[in-house]
Amino acid sequence: MKKFQVFLGSVLSFGLFAGAEAAPFNPTPKTIDNDGDSVTLQKLGDEHYHFTRTIDGYLLEQDSNGVYYYVNSNGERSNIKAKNADARNAADKAFLKKLDKSKVLDSHQKKTSGPFQTQGAEQAPQLGTLCNFQRVKQL
Repeated sequence: MKKFQVFLGSVLSFGLFAGAEAAPFNPTPKTIDNDGDSVTLQKLGDEHYHFTRTIDGYLLEQDSNGVYYYVNSNGERSNIKAKNADARNAADKAFLKKLDKSKVLDSHQKKTSGPFQTQGAEQAPQLGTLCNFQRVKQL
C-alpha cells in the first residue's frame, strides 16, 4: 500500500510541475497608433525573455508613456520613434541601416533577461524553494 501511495504521489507531483513550462506570447501582428504614427508590431518570447519588434524585424522598447522606440546596437532604447516602413524618413532609414538585428537582439537579451525578470525590470533576487520533508523508512 505504501508503494502505491509513493507512486501516486510521484505521478501527481509530475502532473503539477509538467505544466510549469514557459508559455509563448501570441505572435500575431497588431497595428497600433504610436503617438501619431502607425506601427505594426509583434510580441515574441515567453515569461523568461520577451520582446516586441516591427514586422520587418527591428526590436522595439516602450517608454513610460507607452510610445515604442527602436532599440540601438547596445540593446537600449534609442530616441528614434518606431514607424511602419512606408512612413520612415531618411534619418530613420539611416539609423536602421546601421543595425545588425541579431546583434541588437543579443545585446538586449543580455541586458534585460534573468531569473524571474521581465523586460525593463530590475534584477529580481533568486528565490530558492524550502521544503520540510519527513524521513520515510525504506521498504
